Amino acid sequence: MLENVTDSAHVLPFLPNSAASAVLVTSSQLSELLLDGAEVRRLEPLDGAAGTHMINELVGARAHAEPDAVSELVRQCSRHRGGR
Repeated sequence: MLENVTDSAHVLPFLPNSAASAVLVTSSQLSELLLDGAEVRRLEPLDGAAGTHMINELVGARAHAEPDAVSELVRQCSRHRGGR
């Protein structure tokens, strides 16, 4: 995952050689990558329930054992992305 990329040249060294792999790039605009076969996916921020679910799925038992910590992490991330 490459976040907040401003220049498509920064992406090229990280592109995998295998079709079984992918690179997720977040950016406001990198139209040059479309010429190389990139696909655009517009994503909205997760709501609290979806964020909690994702963390529980990714982290597993520890996340389930510490629901207050998960809630705080989701709250902090929500504030970082515009308060959604």
